[in-house]
Amino acid sequence: MALHITIVNGEPSFVINDPDLRHESSRSWTFGLDHGVQYYTLRVRVSAGLFTTRIDEDRLENTPDFWKVDLTARQKFPFGGRGGITLGLTLENAFNQFQKDLDLGASRDAGYIYGPRFPRSLRFSCTYDF
Repeated sequence: MALHITIVNGEPSFVINDPDLRHESSRSWTFGLDHGVQYYTLRVRVSAGLFTTRIDEDRLENTPDFWKVDLTARQKFPFGGRGGITLGLTLENAFNQFQKDLDLGASRDAGYIYGPRFPRSLRFSCTYDF
């Protein structure tokens, strides 16, 4: 018997596993690449990751491989001696990879999740250094 105790909204929550619960396991492989290049005050960065998972339970399930690619460019505009403003633009999950077989509804398997958490996103950043 496994007992898990956690705090939710300030109240303790006790979870006791069913004695007939069978062991589940998964194997995941991850490969990542992160490369950055600096051109004077412009910095360009490419980040990519390949993910694959194999889930063992009552049935064997291989999740599809997916690439998560993020592209970032930053430009620093120096002024006032050592300070400056850095503007950045990031395209996250450039290939818009996501889980195609996500369970829905009240009886969904909340533990069956893989892949990037968010769809393709564009993010702008502004940083002031002083």
